[in-house]
Amino acid sequence: MRDPQQQKRLLAALLLVFFGFSSYRLLQMTGDDAVDTRWAIAGAQGRQLADFEVPRLNLQELRREKATYEPGRNPFRFGPAPPKKAAPPPPQRQPARPKPVKPQPAVPAPAPRPRPPEVDFVYLGSFGPQDRRIAVFVGKHAEREYPLP
Repeated sequence: MRDPQQQKRLLAALLLVFFGFSSYRLLQMTGDDAVDTRWAIAGAQGRQLADFEVPRLNLQELRREKATYEPGRNPFRFGPAPPKKAAPPPPQRQPARPKPVKPQPAVPAPAPRPRPPEVDFVYLGSFGPQDRRIAVFVGKHAEREYPLP
């Protein structure tokens, strides 16, 4: 392995040579060559673009009168509009009928509260260390098989 200081010096020297060569090439170009440098970077596509002529801008064309335009959708622009008809008279209002009053229902009795399900197991005991006890349960049908002391 090379010494890190030596690597830094080598990198600095390479960068110095690269930038020196680039500056020399840039200074050698004068006149029209300086404009073509951007196309030289692009390669073959750049050469095609360099041959492209930009059309001249005619300022008189830009000063023409503006065309008239009516915004919106006019379905009668292709023919005359049909004659307007007189609006029909508004319908006569009939007196409002009072709404029938519904009798208020009697206050219903509160629904009975649901009962929790019946417990169908029996606690036998617990075992294990004090801070992590384990409980033991058996179903009620097991009382016959394992009588409690």
